[in-house]
Amino acid sequence: MKVFLDDERTAPDGWAQVRWPDEAIGLLQKGEVTHLSLDHDLGDDQRGTGYEVLLWIEQEVAQRRFVPPEITTHTANPAARQRMLAAVDSITKIRSSSNVMVKVLFVCMGNICRSPTAEAVFRARVEEAGLARHILIDSAGTHDYHIGDPPDARTQRAAGLRGYDMSALRGRQVEAADFSRFDYVLAMDRANLAILQRLRPSDASGHLGLFLEFASRHSQHEVPDPYYGGTVGFERVLDMVEDAAEGLLGHIRKTHL
Repeated sequence: MKVFLDDERTAPDGWAQVRWPDEAIGLLQKGEVTHLSLDHDLGDDQRGTGYEVLLWIEQEVAQRRFVPPEITTHTANPAARQRMLAAVDSITKIRSSSNVMVKVLFVCMGNICRSPTAEAVFRARVEEAGLARHILIDSAGTHDYHIGDPPDARTQRAAGLRGYDMSALRGRQVEAADFSRFDYVLAMDRANLAILQRLRPSDASGHLGLFLEFASRHSQHEVPDPYYGGTVGFERVLDMVEDAAEGLLGHIRKTHL
């Protein structure tokens, strides 16, 4: 169905006329709309505007609950038209990234040793599986000690010997918004998990837990911090992370893909 939202102009031939945003959204929710043309300003301000329909679409697409129809605007006001087209562009960009079905965030204290290792290893496993378009991966720290810093040189050296490149990664601090951005927020140890639990908004619905929950060859629940240790500590971290990365990927494939 082609839907023409306008409370004054008559819909062109072949288009269904709707006059108010709630009518248009009702049809969109039923999945009956293939094309949508919107005016911005409608006669009764209490009933909303065409722009509000775009905001609803954007929210639904961002939450992966909705595939938008073809969208155009026929509003005559230049400023309103620009505003509408910007919203349509935003929806298009979100839709173009909709192949990213699952988003994973690894978290340690400083984001220079354990969590970037997990990011690099898991990304390699995802790419080997041909799933890079379906899984988005990031890492962060609970503290602000190393914002903007590259991973620890010892971490990079140990990872490089196994073929993992994390030279482009830079430290950042986790923030409350990450709990809405990511489906999985995985801590390296219980201390950082406790910090994340306090930071997590009450309405967050994603998975928050320990990364090693997904390991099958290690009985430990925490990835130890290798920062103050020697080479053996970094190798041990890699062993644990590789184990958990394989388990996490298997879980995501079974659960989401």
